[in-house]
Amino acid sequence: MRLKILSLFLFLSGTVAFAQQFKSFSQDTGVYIKELGEFMKDDKSDEAEKAYKLFLAEWKRTILTDEQKRFIIRISNKMLISKMRANPDFIAFLKALTSFSKQNKGEVIFINWQKIADKTVTENKKAFKEFMDFSAGLFEDNTIFNSNNRIWQCTSSDYELKFDGEPYIVFKLTDLKC
Repeated sequence: MRLKILSLFLFLSGTVAFAQQFKSFSQDTGVYIKELGEFMKDDKSDEAEKAYKLFLAEWKRTILTDEQKRFIIRISNKMLISKMRANPDFIAFLKALTSFSKQNKGEVIFINWQKIADKTVTENKKAFKEFMDFSAGLFEDNTIFNSNNRIWQCTSSDYELKFDGEPYIVFKLTDLKC
C-alpha cells in the first residue's frame, strides 16, 4: 500500500513539476529561445521540432529586431497563459514568424501584424490560430486562401493588415489567381 501511495505521489509531483516548467518564458532572448526549444521538443512531434528548427534559424539571423523579439516573447507568454499548446498553436505561430522573417517583410507590416496578434491571442484561441495559419501563407507566397483543392494568391505584396473586429487586408492594387 505504501509503495502505491509513494508511486502515486512521485507521479503527481513529476506531473506538477512538468506543468510548472512552462508557466512563462524568460524575458532574456537567449534564454527564451532555449526554453522555447525545450517546450517544442516536449511535444514529441516531428512537426513541432521542424517548426522550431526553422524558426531558430531565422531567430539567429539579424532580420528580427530586438523589439520584435521582445514582442515574440510577450505573445509566447500570453499563449501559455491562454493554455495554448505546442501543437498546433505554437507551430502556427512559429510558421508565421518564420515566413515573415524569410521574406523580410517590412516593419510596418510587422507592426500591424503584431497589433492583430496581440488582440486575438487572449480573446479567441481559434481565431488566433487561424490568423497565424493565414499569416504564414500570406507572408510566404501571398496565399490568401488555401483549401484542399484550391489556392488563392494575390500578385502583389503591397498590402496593409488591418483589424476591425476581425483581421482583413487592404491591397493597393493586385490581381487574384487561383
